[in-house]
Amino acid sequence: MVPFFDMRHLSTDRLNDTRRLVTKNERQHGIGSMQLVQLGMADTCSELSDKHLRRPWLRQVDVIDDQRFTSLDINCSGGLHRWLVYDRDNTRSRPTLGSTNLTLFLVTAAVFGFVTAITMIGPLLVDMSRELGVPLGQAGLLAAAMSLPWAIGAPFTGLLSDRLGRKPLIVLALVGVGVSTICASLANSFATLLIARFAAGIFGAFGPASVMAAVGDLFPPNKRGMAMGWLNSGFGLAAVAGVPAVGIVDGLWGWRWAFAFTGGLLVILAACVYVAFPHVRPTHERVGLRQTYAAVLGVSLLGNVLSANLLERSIFNAAVLFLPSFLMLQYGLGPADVAPALALVAIGTIVGNSIGGWLGDRFPKAATFVAAQLVAAAFGLILFGIAPGLAISVACGGLFGLSNATSRPAFLALGSELSPRHRGALLGLLSLTNQGGSVLGSSLGGLAIGFGSYQTLALLTLCGGIGAALLAFPLTRLARLQKA
Repeated sequence: MVPFFDMRHLSTDRLNDTRRLVTKNERQHGIGSMQLVQLGMADTCSELSDKHLRRPWLRQVDVIDDQRFTSLDINCSGGLHRWLVYDRDNTRSRPTLGSTNLTLFLVTAAVFGFVTAITMIGPLLVDMSRELGVPLGQAGLLAAAMSLPWAIGAPFTGLLSDRLGRKPLIVLALVGVGVSTICASLANSFATLLIARFAAGIFGAFGPASVMAAVGDLFPPNKRGMAMGWLNSGFGLAAVAGVPAVGIVDGLWGWRWAFAFTGGLLVILAACVYVAFPHVRPTHERVGLRQTYAAVLGVSLLGNVLSANLLERSIFNAAVLFLPSFLMLQYGLGPADVAPALALVAIGTIVGNSIGGWLGDRFPKAATFVAAQLVAAAFGLILFGIAPGLAISVACGGLFGLSNATSRPAFLALGSELSPRHRGALLGLLSLTNQGGSVLGSSLGGLAIGFGSYQTLALLTLCGGIGAALLAFPLTRLARLQKA
């Protein structure tokens, strides 16, 4: 039996787009007549077997509504007709209504796990440096040891997810990071611990790009912003719950148990993803690396997307990294006194992701990013440049986190739509700019404070937000042209 595609679930505009596409191809090739298959409405050709099929006409017509179509010549009712059908093996599954919440939970939990694993070093540094006999600054290299292979590998692992599927690579990443983190708990020297963290970074590179690409595959455009909001909530939850939980375990039983506890949870999460996460089949044929990235790099305004994302991540990481020291020096606070302010910023990012997902599904995605970045730049300027008092500064920190996070879901959803056939490869590049933003933000922020002051950091935040908005602005015009 040839699997038919039920056109009845498509909107009128989408169905007309499908008709125009096939009619255009009919005119170009001039063979046979065009008919659209509707389930249960194929008249004399309601049941087709292999004997009706002649040669394939076009193996892949296009990706329409995130479905991959194939056109076949069919000998039916005494004549040769062309039917638009779809291949069940090449169709990407989507979660049913009953499994959507579970899928979103697993997406958030996976990001939460990845982010916690990479940021858990902070509360453990003092105990690790004391036990392993290394300076505190040298112990801080454990974060870079995981970030470096993660950033370098992300573009290539995104390409692999296009070829092998999203779910296997997500499971591999969770298991690999989990086992490497457990091994870190057994390290008897700083060098061994450094190797374990480096291995965790290699496996971690398989994860975030695959998760983002899976969200793009599983959720239609009108729900993709919401789904990306859930994805980004994992970052805020890691700051609110993940890292503090690591600190609690360290305080109770020591840093080794903190690594073992985190790694064990990641392995358990990998099992949950393996059992319950929807299977997403590969999105395109096995073409070469050169051809894939030639197609991806040919995407219109891709440079604007990557550059805007790099600047957005840079100002966010710079602001979050240097906010504690700013509050401590400006208002004479101690480390414990700063914790509520940081929690407020994290809560702001969680709320902002929810708002951003809602806005991204209802308003132009690029315009949402531009507006949110301009607002975030203004709050960053007030926060570091004016120092209007402790209460207002803390409030501005929370509002900065909220407004910046509002831009994320829509922008990630936009990125996932730029190249549906090579979604993993493109989002791998986006993941690279995420990690690059962490490095750039901490470096530029340190230079701004070292050679200037926190007012210099305020100007840096303002310029970064405005720059990201200006880079993304041409995408608003592109979206209008495509819609027209």
